[in-house]
Amino acid sequence: MAPLYRKIETPLAVVVPETAPASSLTSFAAEINRKRKNSETAATKDQPLRNNASGAKPALMRFSEPLDIDPDQPKMSIVLLDDGAHSIDLDILKAFPYPITFALDASWTGADVAMKTYRRRGFEVMVLAEFAAKVTPDTARKMLQNDLRKLPQAVAVMEARRGGVQASLSVSDRVTRLLKATGHGLVLFPTPLNAARTLAQKSGVPAATIFRDFDSKGQSARVIRKFLDQATRKARSDGTVIMIGRLRSETIKALILWGLQDRVNHVALAPISTVLLTDGMK
Repeated sequence: MAPLYRKIETPLAVVVPETAPASSLTSFAAEINRKRKNSETAATKDQPLRNNASGAKPALMRFSEPLDIDPDQPKMSIVLLDDGAHSIDLDILKAFPYPITFALDASWTGADVAMKTYRRRGFEVMVLAEFAAKVTPDTARKMLQNDLRKLPQAVAVMEARRGGVQASLSVSDRVTRLLKATGHGLVLFPTPLNAARTLAQKSGVPAATIFRDFDSKGQSARVIRKFLDQATRKARSDGTVIMIGRLRSETIKALILWGLQDRVNHVALAPISTVLLTDGMK
């Protein structure tokens, strides 16, 4: 499989509504910016995390991308999983006028190059945490510590699947203590009690839960846009929402077309650090 940072030979075909510009993705970006310009105002993030014992800024702040938005506006963070399985021309992503966060599998040989490519383009990066079902707390800590070394510009860690980081309270506790020391945030799948999230927040680790995985079953662009509309309503109700998908052509097409809709004016699209720094300690 070709690495994600190589250009694909066949460009992504995007079907554009009649009212949307048809010349290029750059035109799409200008149109989305026009539609959203009144929704973005100067603002500052909530109080940052404290520096760690060495005096360095926490990773969640050090590698975050600045964003000026109304602090009272509902926020949506869109995360795309990249494990190297899909080859996408990243020039397409340059047309996005709103931030996307990428979650990388550190075991993938192209992860380091992908991280650097995303960071150069102004995107935030997270580490995907994948543990075996019966992983011990010490093994989980060592594995995650190694993954964080491989992707040193990550702002947070994201659970790769339901029950990974939350396999047991002892595993969650060991992961939380590591992230407390490194200054990373934590993104989890929801559970009935969200015990791991509560544990992390009480320990001083900004943590948040995912609202929906919108393309895990190969959903069409139309269905993905419907899920994004639902997430907008959820964000307006709860304040923030996290959506996850994959780096695939149909998903990219859905995000571009959804960005042209007026509904995007009702929510501020933000990198994951913004959601974690503003609402991750509730």
